[in-house]
Amino acid sequence: MKKVLIFGTFDLLHAGHIEFIKKAKEMGDYLIVILNSDKSIEKRKGRKPIFIYSERKKILSAIKFIDEIIAGPNKETLDSINNLIQRIVPDVIVLSSKQKVNKREIDDLKKRGIFPKIRIIKATKKYKYSSSKIKELAELI
Repeated sequence: MKKVLIFGTFDLLHAGHIEFIKKAKEMGDYLIVILNSDKSIEKRKGRKPIFIYSERKKILSAIKFIDEIIAGPNKETLDSINNLIQRIVPDVIVLSSKQKVNKREIDDLKKRGIFPKIRIIKATKKYKYSSSKIKELAELI
């Protein structure tokens, strides 16, 4: 069984997210999502998520392409992320074009004996809105 791993906040889920999730699932047999915690979102983005973790998880659970959802750490560090990845041992890690490949994380995984393929899915132009754009538009209403 080929395991695929993706990471994300998935706050204000939209068609672009669905396309990303579907394409990631096509790269393997079993898709796992590490869903960012509310605390990590607040720290990284400087704001609370619109939907709390349990609500975002419930929404993602309804998507047929996703096989498992795992909570991301409250404090995102090299060890906390790679400990999760080590527990999962994915064959493929899929990132969106907005996410960055962290060379230190990859080197640390190699030291742990984990060698996933890293794939990047570029966003298509057919979807007009991002979560940030949707939030901006909602604030205008």
